[in-house]
Amino acid sequence: MEYIMNTKLTQEEIKYIDNYLKFLKVDYIDVRVELVDHLASEFENKSEYVLLEDFLRPKKNFVKSFEKKLHKQKHWAYQRSLFKGILRYFISPKYMVISVGLLMLLNALTFSFSSKIVNHIFIVTLILPQLVHLYMFKKPKDMHRNIQSARYIMSIMSFPTLFFYAAMGNFDEYIQKPIFFIGFWFLAMVSNLAGLEAVAKCKKQVLQHYKQLVD
Repeated sequence: MEYIMNTKLTQEEIKYIDNYLKFLKVDYIDVRVELVDHLASEFENKSEYVLLEDFLRPKKNFVKSFEKKLHKQKHWAYQRSLFKGILRYFISPKYMVISVGLLMLLNALTFSFSSKIVNHIFIVTLILPQLVHLYMFKKPKDMHRNIQSARYIMSIMSFPTLFFYAAMGNFDEYIQKPIFFIGFWFLAMVSNLAGLEAVAKCKKQVLQHYKQLVD
């Protein structure tokens, strides 16, 4: 991986900063790129130090706090992407058409089959998106081990799983109230669909970034 930045530092000096970050156990490539860029700019423009090693020596706490800041930014950016996707099903004309069709389908399923069959269909519709999500998270192999941004793709589908856990053990009670059950199922489906859309969008961005970093 070669760093190309708007800086007067040599590639050897940039590599020195990168090795310092590796020494501090900053393992994710994308985090190191942002830190190298920040540290190189600060050393060049704001530092009173002459030697790069003197400048870096007291930066351990800054590096750790920077990592935590990036973690929060990425995590909440992905969660916002999910909730914006859910909201689209209620306010976007295009997605509202899907919502109406989905409600009609769930209504037909609920009243056309026995509660046992509906239970099986319900469980499949909640588990299948999670399996698709897990497959998307794992591809390409080991990317999530090298890129911090990829790790948080896994957290996008955390909210939709709450519907699955809420239903487990309570299905018989829910099915006795068809209108409530259809609404619950609808929200679960919308959350899963919006989640998969957010996963695909974020995964595409991360994959493009990853290719730029490793090429």
